[in-house]
Amino acid sequence: MDSPDECDNQIWDMTSHILKDLLKDVPAVLYSSLGVSIASVILEINGKKQIVAIGTGNSCLSRNQQSTLQHNLIFDSHSVTIVRRALKVFLFEEVHKFHNEQLSENSIFTKSKKHDLLHLKENVKFHIFMSRSPDILLVKKTGLHVYSEGGDTFMSTSVAKKYMMICKNRNVVMTDDSKLLQWSVIGWQGALLSHFIAPIYMSSCTVGYHSKRHVPNISTCFAMADDSINQDLPEGFRYFEPETRKFLMKEYNDQIPFETRTLSVNWYDKQKNVEIIEGSSGEISFCSPHKCISERSRLCKASLFQIFRNVAEKMGRFDLLQGRTYRNSKIASSSYMQSKTLLHHYFSANGMGTWINRSEDIDKFT
Repeated sequence: MDSPDECDNQIWDMTSHILKDLLKDVPAVLYSSLGVSIASVILEINGKKQIVAIGTGNSCLSRNQQSTLQHNLIFDSHSVTIVRRALKVFLFEEVHKFHNEQLSENSIFTKSKKHDLLHLKENVKFHIFMSRSPDILLVKKTGLHVYSEGGDTFMSTSVAKKYMMICKNRNVVMTDDSKLLQWSVIGWQGALLSHFIAPIYMSSCTVGYHSKRHVPNISTCFAMADDSINQDLPEGFRYFEPETRKFLMKEYNDQIPFETRTLSVNWYDKQKNVEIIEGSSGEISFCSPHKCISERSRLCKASLFQIFRNVAEKMGRFDLLQGRTYRNSKIASSSYMQSKTLLHHYFSANGMGTWINRSEDIDKFT
């Protein structure tokens, strides 16, 4: 059941303050960002909270790019997906910190007595904040859905499979609510980080709303699964339903300029600059304060794979460097991949639809 909203304005104030500070030199993007969906991840240590990752955006690629460099693109620029990727970079840095003798005491991780994986210290929690509810929850539809047409529309996965057969090269991505449900079982850390750490779950999920006529019920999203799946999952993985909250927040603007409506902003802790992505192309925008020498996003698959390999090398985990491709490194994370497969079977068996994955060819890069 959703909790009262009185205590959550502070999180919104913290999130918007960071965005305003980082985007003060790009006012058009700031105005747009405060009007689109915003997601932030909050780290809580001994009751003290701080923002460690932010993502904004409502768009995705409308067409699959016919390119050998698809791993350099961001296919889904919706805020929840972007903030999860930003969180991954933060977690990689914390893993590296743990293995640095001078910094390990300040890491959020500790060594498990049961296995070689790191896990969060007892006084550490993560929370997810979203300024808007996933659209699908406002129309009270259940089951798995995808976004299509650049994120402007959504449809059930059964309809999407027929749509993709008729409309070749169209890009679809799973909706925010579907992803939130999946991450409540397999964790937010992804396959690569699962080589180093136990699953990361959100202790709470807070959603903002802008009209008392349209109050979101985010708990509906997580209610589509239950702990009956736990008996089949590998050790460490489980269904974890976060505490859900909602709060009435100010609508900054209801008309986003056309030229900035597909932009997506990302930031994670200790970064001086935000990165701005053009969601319709999946590439860094010309107005982005942060630009990589490689000219690709710091959150694309290729960038995350490079971070993974760098951390593995610094830790002396040369066994993880033997999987030369991104795909091989994911497959080697056997417990995570097994959990993901079991969950997708669970969705199908319970009449929720089929999870639509992107082509495996995209992951076959070095």
